Order: sequence, then C-alpha cells, then structure tokens
Amino acid sequence: MGDSPADLTYKLAEEHLNAALDEIQSGRLNFAVFHIQQAIEKSLKALLLSRGIDVRTHKLGQLVALAKIPLSDDEITSLAEIEREYIRSRYYTPGFNPFTDYRREDVERWYEVAKRIYTKVGSLL
Repeated sequence: MGDSPADLTYKLAEEHLNAALDEIQSGRLNFAVFHIQQAIEKSLKALLLSRGIDVRTHKLGQLVALAKIPLSDDEITSLAEIEREYIRSRYYTPGFNPFTDYRREDVERWYEVAKRIYTKVGSLL
C-alpha cells in the first residue's frame, strides 16, 4: 500500500471499519453505523480514485453504480438501510432515539456487509 490517493482513501476505509467494530463492542451502535457508512463510502471512493474518477458524494447507491462492482440483493438492501441510518445515527429524527433504538443484530449485519465490500474493493485495487 502506497501513498496514492486511492491507497490513502482505502486506508481510511480500514480505519473506519476498525472504529465501527470498536463501537459495536462498546455498545455505541449509533456511532458504529456512522463508521460503517464511512468505511463503505471510502472503500468505493478508493476504487474509483484508482480508476481516475474523483467523486464528491456520500450516496452509496451512486458510488456502487459508478464503481460497477457486483453485489448481492442482500448487500444492495443493506446499503439502502445503511444510507438511511447514516443520517439518523447522528441527527435528531422525530420518534427515533439513536442511543437506544438500534438493534445490535442489524448493526452487526451492516458491519459484515461493510467488511465484504472493503474486501471486494481490496481485491480490485
């Protein structure tokens, strides 16, 4: 791993993945959701940067479409959930408490999706 923009962005993805696991283990699920989204975003942006494409968006669906990596239906569904929860994990949403309303099994599932995407991207870099 070098110092290219793609390499550095991929390293940031790894840091977010590690932070997500730490947050899950500490029970801070809302912060884990934030890091899960960031790990996926940075993974996909690293792949795009390696192809000479510099994109400024946080939308995971858009990044997947640009990256053209194959994802299962379950992964696509999880990405939509993660994208929605990325906002709810950090900001007040009527009727939702980010400190108590996340289910550990959902966050752990999203973490596994983030790990799979990170690994897929790594094999393509």
